[in-house]
Amino acid sequence: MEKNYKSVSKLLDKGYGSLNYRGKRGRLVHEVITKFYKKILKTADRNRKLNYRVLSQRVSKVKSDILTDIRKNQNYEIYYEDAKVLLNALQSDILRVAKGFAKDNYQIVIPREIEKGLFGGEVSFEISANGKVGGLRIPARVDCLIELESDRIIIRDFKSYDYNNKMDPINPDSQDHRAFMQVCLYAIIFERERHQKCETIQLQYFPNKIISYELTEELKKTAKKFAMDTAFEGFEGIKLDFSSEDENQIEDQIGPIEDRLNLQAINQTDSGEDFGWINTIKGKPLELNLGKDNSMEGFLKPDKAHLLKDGYCVVVEKEEDGTRIMCVVKKIECSEDLYSGETSSHKEENYKITLIPVGQFTPEGYEDLRPQTIIGGKIKKPTEWELKTYWKIPQNGIEIGNIQGLNTGIRYPIDIKTLYQSVFISGQQGTGKTTALKSLMLQMVQEKNSPAIINLDNEGEYYDLGSIPSNKKSKDIMEKYGIRKLNPSDINFVTIGTENGYCLTLKAIDPIDLPNFLHELTPISHDTLQTIIYDIMENNKEIEFTLPELRKYVFRYLEKETYGALKATKSAIKRAMNSISLRIFDVPGLKSIDFESMLKPGKITIVNSYNLRDSHQRIVGLYLLAILHKRALKSKEKIRVIFILDEIQRLIPKAKSQADSDYHKRIIKFLDEVVHRGRKRDYGVLFATQSVMDVKKEIIDLCNTKIFFQTQGSGVNYLKEYFSHKEDLERLKRLYQGHAYITSKGIHEPVEIKFPFLN
Repeated sequence: MEKNYKSVSKLLDKGYGSLNYRGKRGRLVHEVITKFYKKILKTADRNRKLNYRVLSQRVSKVKSDILTDIRKNQNYEIYYEDAKVLLNALQSDILRVAKGFAKDNYQIVIPREIEKGLFGGEVSFEISANGKVGGLRIPARVDCLIELESDRIIIRDFKSYDYNNKMDPINPDSQDHRAFMQVCLYAIIFERERHQKCETIQLQYFPNKIISYELTEELKKTAKKFAMDTAFEGFEGIKLDFSSEDENQIEDQIGPIEDRLNLQAINQTDSGEDFGWINTIKGKPLELNLGKDNSMEGFLKPDKAHLLKDGYCVVVEKEEDGTRIMCVVKKIECSEDLYSGETSSHKEENYKITLIPVGQFTPEGYEDLRPQTIIGGKIKKPTEWELKTYWKIPQNGIEIGNIQGLNTGIRYPIDIKTLYQSVFISGQQGTGKTTALKSLMLQMVQEKNSPAIINLDNEGEYYDLGSIPSNKKSKDIMEKYGIRKLNPSDINFVTIGTENGYCLTLKAIDPIDLPNFLHELTPISHDTLQTIIYDIMENNKEIEFTLPELRKYVFRYLEKETYGALKATKSAIKRAMNSISLRIFDVPGLKSIDFESMLKPGKITIVNSYNLRDSHQRIVGLYLLAILHKRALKSKEKIRVIFILDEIQRLIPKAKSQADSDYHKRIIKFLDEVVHRGRKRDYGVLFATQSVMDVKKEIIDLCNTKIFFQTQGSGVNYLKEYFSHKEDLERLKRLYQGHAYITSKGIHEPVEIKFPFLN
C-alpha cells in the first residue's frame, strides 16, 4: 500500500498521470474533480464579473470543505494526500487563469500589486486609539481597484455579512464607520500618489448587495478630520495637506499647525515607530566596547518584521537614559518555532534581528559610539533628522524625490553646490531617467540663486519641456513638489545645423581645444596640431579666427621645418582639418549660437542636435564643454551654469583600435580639467547615459554624485564598487520606474529615492 501511495502521488505531481477510476481511490479522484469544478465554475453567476479575491476565497473554502469531507471517511489516510496534491494543482490552475481573465477583461487590479509599487509592500493602515497611525498598515482591506479609464478608478471593499439599513457607514455610530473612513483615507492616498481620480467607493455586502458612495470633497474632509481626531500625528511617510478650516478646528486642542507638520524633521526626540526590543535581562546588561564586536541581538514584533531589511537603519532607544543608538541591520532570521531567548516578557519571538551599532544621539547631537551598558532598549524607526544626520544627507536643498524603504516619504534634498561638483546618471530606457532630468531642470530653474541650464538634446526628448504640465496628473505632482510651470521667457530652443538653425563658431572657444574634437588624430598628430595652433594664436593675438581662416594658417605652418612633421603626420592633420565633422563650424549664411544669451540665471536652453549624425553630435557636446572651459580660464567670477550632457557615450564611442583608445584618454583628460575647474567657478556637468557599460569608469568617478536607475545584466557588476551592500545591488536590478539609488562620494552610501513622475 505504501509503495502504491507514493507511486500515485508522483503521478499526480506530474500532471495527474494516467488515473484508473476503479476502486475507492478512482471514485474519490473523480468526485473531487467534478465537485470542485461544479462548485467553483458551474454556478449561476459564473459569467458575472467576479472579483478575483472573492473567487480566490471561494476556491480555498471549497478545497478545505472537500478535504474535510475526506477526513470523515474511515479510510481517508489511503488517499487524503493524493487528493490534497490534486486539489492544490487545480486551485493553482484556476486562480492563474482567473487572475489573468479579471485583469484583461475587467481591468480589475489586485491591490497587492499596486501596494508593492506604491508603498514597497503590502499596505494596511490601522488607526489606533493612542493617537498614532501604525505605519502604512491597513487591515481594513481594500479588495480591488477597478480602473474605468487611465485617470479614473473605483475602489471596492467586500463585506462578509449581509447589508442592514442601519449600517450607513457615514454615520459615526455605525459599526462600519471606522472601516469606511480607512477605505476613504486609502483612496485619498492613492489619488495623490498614483494621480488617478477615485470616482466611487463601493461596499459589496454578502452575497451581492453593492452600495456606492461618491468620493466627494465633503467625504474627503470627513475622512481627514477622522484621521486627525484619532491620529493627528499624520501618516508615516505620507503627509496629508489638511485645509485651513480643519486646522482652525483642532488648533486649540493640539497646538499650532506648524508644530504638527513634518514632526520628524522638527522634533529630534520623536521616539519613532516601535519595531521590537533588544535581548537583555535584569542583572545582565549588554556591554558596548570600542574596538570589539558590538553586534547586538534582539527580536522583532511579528507584524513589524516585514518593514525591515538587511542594511536598513534603526535606532535602539535605551530605557534607562533615553540615549538613541543608531544601528545598521545586519541580519534578520525567521523561524516557525520560537527562538530560545532570555527575554521572558515577550512570547512571540519568531523574528530574530542582529544589529551593528554605529553611533549615538544625545541631547548634544550625533556623536561616535561610546563605551556603555544597555539594561533594556527598544528598536525604533529613526526620525528624519536622525536619518539625514547619520547618512550625511543635506537637511536643505532642492527636494528631488522621496527616500524609499523604512523611511519612505522623507524628501531627499540636493544642494546646488553639489550639482556644481558634477553628477552622473544612468538608466536603461523606460526606467524614468529622462523624466527625472526634466523634473530636476524645472526644480533648479526656480531656485533663488538658480543657475543657467544648458541641455544637449541628442534624442529630441526635451521638446515638450515648455508644455509641462500636459495633464492633470503632472499638474498635481508639480503642486505637490512646489514646481511651477515654465514661462515662455524661461526656455530657449536652439537647433544646430538646419537651414533655419545655427552653426558653431571657433570664436567662442579656445582654438587650442580644437584638436580634442578630432577623433582620427594619433597622439603625435594631435600634439603637433596643438603646438601649431598655439603658435598661430601667439603670433596673431589681434585676430579672432574662424575655422576656415585658422585652417589656412595651420596648413601654412605645417610646412615649417620647426615642427619636424613627417609626411604621414601632415597628411593626417590635413585630413582631420578638412573632415566632415567640422562642417558645422562657421557655416556661411547661418548664425552662430549666442552663448552669452544662454548664461542668464534661471534660463533653460535646449540645444537640439538630434537631426545631426553621431560625429556631429559628439562635436557639439565637446564644443559646449570647450566654451565652459574657456569661460573658466578667463573668468574670475562664478559662472553658475549646469550643463546636462545626455547620452555621454556619444562623446567617447567604443574603442575598436589603439587610435580609439588614445583618443579616449585625451577626452577623459579634457573632461577631468573641465569638471575640476567648474567646481571653482560654479558650473557643473551632468553626464547621463542609457548604457552604463559604454561609459568609462574614469568619467563616472569624475562626478561626486551618482544616480543609478534600474540596471540589468553585466551593468550591475560594472557598478558594484559603488555599493557597499549586496542587497542594494540586487535591488538595483528590479527598481520600479522612477526609482533610483543616489550616492555622494565621501558623503553617504547609496540611498533609494523616488523621483516625481511628470508626463
